[in-house]
Amino acid sequence: AHLLMGMTKFEAMEYPEAIADLSKAAEIDPSMPDVYSYLGQAQMASGDMNAARQAFEKELTVNPNDFESNVRLAVLLKQDGNYERAHQLLDRALLVRPKDPGALYQVGATYLAAGDMNRALSALEALVKQYPEFLEPHVSLAQVYYRLRRKEDGDGERAIVQKLKAEHDAEQSKTKGEAQPRP
Repeated sequence: AHLLMGMTKFEAMEYPEAIADLSKAAEIDPSMPDVYSYLGQAQMASGDMNAARQAFEKELTVNPNDFESNVRLAVLLKQDGNYERAHQLLDRALLVRPKDPGALYQVGATYLAAGDMNRALSALEALVKQYPEFLEPHVSLAQVYYRLRRKEDGDGERAIVQKLKAEHDAEQSKTKGEAQPRP
């Protein structure tokens, strides 16, 4: 019951309440699948990265194939500069969901953060070819091109980023306009 309540509160972005319920669920049954994954996500969303890291590690001891824990822990490790372990976790996540654009993006972003421009280039170019509307890989790919002194390619990616942002903004404006009551 605490797990379900915590998951519901997490989805409602009530993070402190979600953390309390999920912590209680973990206390009752520490081997329950998903409890530490959701706890880590709630802690991450509330800004407690150390607690999130510990929760994801605990989830992976219970379920090494938990997709969210693998990806989110990889993101935290990338931020800490632990690129090798981040890639190991991303490889595991991609075994579970081989074509997940978010996980594929994190692979390229981790190569970029590590300064491995050739691998970042390969990963990000493949990703934007497969998911051309996914904004973040275009931003990162532009950075890679500029670092490789490929200004023309970087400028091209920057133009794509601006176009995608404009389309997103237009869609947001349209959605907000539809949501407002009519006189």
